[in-house]
Amino acid sequence: MIFSNPTPASLIATRHLFKPIMMLLIGFGLPLSSGGVGASDAPDSRDHPLIDRFPDTDIKQYLMLDYDEINLVSGPYDPQKKAFETRTVEGEVIRIYYVGKENHSVLQIFRNYEKAFEKLGVKTNFACSSRKKDCGGDAGNFGTALYNELAQGGFLLQAPTYEATDMRFLYGTFQHNGVATHVMLYVGKVMQGFAPEILLTTIEPVSLNTDQVGIDLDALESGIAAQGKVVLTGLYFDLGKSNLKPESDKSLKVIADFLNTNTGQHFFVTGHTDNSGDYEHNLSLSRDRANAVIEALAGRYKVAHERLKAVGVGPVSPAGSNTDETGRAANRRVELVLMSGVIP
Repeated sequence: MIFSNPTPASLIATRHLFKPIMMLLIGFGLPLSSGGVGASDAPDSRDHPLIDRFPDTDIKQYLMLDYDEINLVSGPYDPQKKAFETRTVEGEVIRIYYVGKENHSVLQIFRNYEKAFEKLGVKTNFACSSRKKDCGGDAGNFGTALYNELAQGGFLLQAPTYEATDMRFLYGTFQHNGVATHVMLYVGKVMQGFAPEILLTTIEPVSLNTDQVGIDLDALESGIAAQGKVVLTGLYFDLGKSNLKPESDKSLKVIADFLNTNTGQHFFVTGHTDNSGDYEHNLSLSRDRANAVIEALAGRYKVAHERLKAVGVGPVSPAGSNTDETGRAANRRVELVLMSGVIP
């Protein structure tokens, strides 16, 4: 992971990375810059390998993750539900947050990126602007709903201090390395005379190596002895679901060996989530995932069911900050917690 964050206070932020071929993009008579790293860029940041920057813009935040789960805005705002259409994608992610010059308009920058995306073969699935209700705004409320959606999804460091008087947004897909790669672009100004902000996010579905992290008996025993609880690493679930993936089997076997060796102890199996999405859904999901672990241990590894109790606490006991992907990943977990007695 690479993360750079010398953030200017109270404006949007970001992060993430990708792979080869550099592309010089030209649109509407103004070429995008030749790429690389600018003098005012954040340390250890760089342009996207496939999509260059608009001229005279500086990178203010940058993060690279080899693999993560991202909730993307993929469709219009529904005023009845007070929510955007979204989709969750896993893979290699790049987010780059640029700040431009005051004399560059949002439309000028956005049209250049549109031309660049056309050359890259991007198929636009959803696009909106501050002047359209499908972007969550109207004549008296320019784009605040989209701002808040991005903020809650971790794309921004905080909810906006100002409403966006001018903003444009695009979500689409293009083919890269034989798979449909996702791209999300936000360009906006909070008011005339302010510098434009550009948030470029891409995510490319890639295969995840799930053999890198597991759990062993020593880790289980020492964790329970020291803290009375331990995070059960190496358990994998489908997105937004409670069914365990087959790659969880190795860790389940180790957990079962520990439990079947320590038969006099009783445990809570506690599910946790990040704070993305609906609270009640997260609460239910965390409990269902804890139950799924118990059912697997009891049904396949002969652990006595009555020694385990499922508890779902959703997002209320985070292990890290929910303002970035690293923290949210740590918050999505299942723990084994030692009881002081037997199950009530």
